[in-house]
Amino acid sequence: MKYLITGAGSGLGQALAKEAESLGHDVLALSRQDWDVRHASTFIDSGFDRIIVNAAIKDEFTALGTEPDTVLDVLNVNAVGALRTVQAVRNCLNPGAKIIMLTSQMGSTMLTGGIT
Repeated sequence: MKYLITGAGSGLGQALAKEAESLGHDVLALSRQDWDVRHASTFIDSGFDRIIVNAAIKDEFTALGTEPDTVLDVLNVNAVGALRTVQAVRNCLNPGAKIIMLTSQMGSTMLTGGIT
């Protein structure tokens, strides 16, 4: 099985990539240096059976004490970036492929301090 895993530079994405490789799967593990989800548009490789969209950024902020551009950047990566990634790779999927969307504390306003 061939996997594409974003956010594989550290944390959960890195662990998933290592686990898939240890099970004998072919893995293309992308980190922030390889793939910026803010500008994802096309993808060259093909034949993926699983896409794991895991990339995210974290920024502690409060609604009144943070520059709007910082808030927009976090939303652009953590929400819109996932959509851009799927759109960029959709033509690279094998028939019956699965798209897995993950989040961690980055997706929770309660655990990360959130917008207060």
